[in-house]
Amino acid sequence: MLDRGANVSSSILGELRVDFLWARRAYGQQILARAIPVALSNTVVSKVPIIEDLVALKLQALVNDPTRGRDRTDIAELLRIHATDLNMDAVRHYATTIGAERELDEILGAQRR
Repeated sequence: MLDRGANVSSSILGELRVDFLWARRAYGQQILARAIPVALSNTVVSKVPIIEDLVALKLQALVNDPTRGRDRTDIAELLRIHATDLNMDAVRHYATTIGAERELDEILGAQRR
């Protein structure tokens, strides 16, 4: 185990770094309910958030710590890769809920340039 906090734990599984999110709040439980099972190996299956929820989690991390440049980069890349199938209304709703509209607009604006 690399790290264990109240809401997240990080571990190494083979060559993968895996972050486990502890769904203690209502929104976390909703994310878990929407998550998709993915085989990480022949014997390990984990639920992985849908893209909209992954963007939301990364926005939350960015709001919690604006110096997390990697989350900003990850959000931009997720928005770029999934531009045609992403529910932006859901992403924008979550951004509004947590007060991250400015961060989301900055990321989207940088992509348009």
